[in-house]
Amino acid sequence: MQLWFGAWYHLLVGALTLIVCLVARYVLKGVYKNLNILVGLIFGYILSIIFMVAGIAPMVDFSGIQETIDQVGFFSSRDNWRDNCCVYRSTWT
Repeated sequence: MQLWFGAWYHLLVGALTLIVCLVARYVLKGVYKNLNILVGLIFGYILSIIFMVAGIAPMVDFSGIQETIDQVGFFSSRDNWRDNCCVYRSTWT
């Protein structure tokens, strides 16, 4: 399957995300009304992951995260950060 701009699954995720954003805008009250974009973003991302897991469309790729963990490690030590940071080094004696 080729990835085309405007494929049906891209349009479906976009349309559903827009609907969720609009519904959240009118359903949420007060300060939470401003979170409608965040709610839509999270919904769209979860829907894209569901499409990927179901095999419908390859929309989300986690290989970059795995590559970073392989290079840096899951947790990097603070001492390693100090050694590699040029701003932290001081020439004062």
